[in-house]
Amino acid sequence: GHAIASNPFPQAEEHPNTLHLYFLSEPPHDPDNDALNALKSDSEQFVLTDNVFYLHAPGGIGQSKLAARAERLLGVDATARNWRTVSKIEEMARGVS
Repeated sequence: GHAIASNPFPQAEEHPNTLHLYFLSEPPHDPDNDALNALKSDSEQFVLTDNVFYLHAPGGIGQSKLAARAERLLGVDATARNWRTVSKIEEMARGVS
């Protein structure tokens, strides 16, 4: 729930396939910020927290050079899910509890 509540790109919720959350196995110790910024397209934005890398890619994740290399540049294992999937999992979890 915290990753959802902390979403830095609320405008992307209307287009849930453009927002991807990378759930990190641990906080990145030495992310390659220069490379992350260099790979980012003009329309893309990202925010890195201790345990989530948020990537808003309005042009589509399939076209994103940053999306393809984010995990390696962050230097930690990550599991990526789009906003639609994360929201669905949250809904199901709320229904269960």
